[in-house]
Amino acid sequence: MIAARAAGAPGMNAQEFISRFNPAGLKPVYAVHGEERYFAWRIIDLVRKAVVAQAGPNSVHTAEPKDSFTDFVSALRTRSLFAETDRRLVLMEDADDFIQKNREHLEHYLESPSPGSVLLLSCRKWNGSTRLAKAVDKIGVSVETRRLYPNQLRAWLIEEAKRLDKRLMTDAADMIAEATGSDLFALHSEIEKLSCYVGEEQKITKDDAAAVCNQARPYEIFELTDAVGRHDARKALSCARELLKGAGSERILSMLAWQWRRLWAAKKTAAAGGGPEQLASLLGVRGGSSYPFKLLMGQAERFTEDELRRKERFLVQADIESKTTSMTGDAYGRMIETLVIRLCS
Repeated sequence: MIAARAAGAPGMNAQEFISRFNPAGLKPVYAVHGEERYFAWRIIDLVRKAVVAQAGPNSVHTAEPKDSFTDFVSALRTRSLFAETDRRLVLMEDADDFIQKNREHLEHYLESPSPGSVLLLSCRKWNGSTRLAKAVDKIGVSVETRRLYPNQLRAWLIEEAKRLDKRLMTDAADMIAEATGSDLFALHSEIEKLSCYVGEEQKITKDDAAAVCNQARPYEIFELTDAVGRHDARKALSCARELLKGAGSERILSMLAWQWRRLWAAKKTAAAGGGPEQLASLLGVRGGSSYPFKLLMGQAERFTEDELRRKERFLVQADIESKTTSMTGDAYGRMIETLVIRLCS
C-alpha cells in the first residue's frame, strides 16, 4: 500500500507521484531525478499538460543545459506575450551539469520564486542532503525515478492497463514482459496497442498478447536508425517506406522512439564508465560479448549525446501529433517521412 501522502510531499517515488498528482496544485519547483526515463517522461508530461491547461500552449519554455543562468532565470520571471495567464513552465532536461554549475544561483532563486512560474529540473543525480535539495523540498517536490526490477514488471503492466480501463491477465503480463524486455517505453507501447486491439472488451488475455506483441521488426528499425546515424536521408526514407508497407506499420513511431532511447541510454552509461555487462543489462540484451549488444553499441557510437538529446524532441512532437490528430494512413506515412528527414538533418 502507498502511504496517504499528497503529490506535493518531498522525496516521493515516481509511481506515487503519478498516482496522486493534482493538476490544480502545481508547485513552484519540481526536481525529477533517477535512471528511469519513462517515469521522468510521464511526470514531465503531467506537469506540462497541467500548465498548458491553465495558460495555453505558449506557456512552456524548454531551457537548455548550456544556457546562461541569466537567460534561464529571465525565462522564469518573464511572461510570454502569447500566454493566456501568468502561469508558465520552464523545463530543463539533463540538468546535472547546469545544477552543479549554478547551485547557489538556484538556491537564491528558490528563496523568492517568480509567482506563477513552475520550474522543473530533470537530472540523473540528486543529493537530498544539499541546501538546494532542502530548498526544493520546502516549497516543491523531488521525485525519484528508479528502474523497476524484473519481478515488478507484471504489477506495473497491470496498472498501466488499468489506466486504460482494461484488465490485463497475469499470464498475459508475463508474456508481454518476456517478449518485450524491461524497457518501459516499449512495454507501455504494447499495452496501448493491446488496448486498441481488444476494443470494447475489458479483458486482455494471453491469446491477445500472443496475437499482437510479437509483430515488432527490430532489425528493420535498427537499419532505419543506422541510416539516421549516418545522416543518410535517402537510405533512411527507403527503410521507413518499406516499414510503412508491412503489417504493424502503426508501430513504427513507437519502435523508433524505443530504439532511440536505448541508444541514448547506452551512450550516457558508457560515458559514465559503465562496463559491457552493465550496459547489456540496461539495454535488455544478452551479455556484453553478444552480437546484438555489439550491433547496438556500434550504432550508438554514430551519435553524440547532444544529438540524441536534441532530436528526441522530434520524436516527442511526432508522438503528440499522432495521438492528438485524426490521421489517415497517408497522413501517418507523411508524418513518419518528415520525422525521418528531421532526424537525419
